[in-house]
Amino acid sequence: MSKLFTYSINTTKSDEFINITNLLKKSIKESSVNDGIAIVFCPHTTAGITINES
Repeated sequence: MSKLFTYSINTTKSDEFINITNLLKKSIKESSVNDGIAIVFCPHTTAGITINES
């Protein structure tokens, strides 16, 4: 079983970090999946996903 959640995130600066942790947690909770992985995909050519430890 898989679920797809789509979010649009707008920025206000050319270089900006947006914390998406709450969106990811919300998606996992709403998916009702108890075991598995979450894949975060960014289709934009000039944007990226990074893991940043506070």
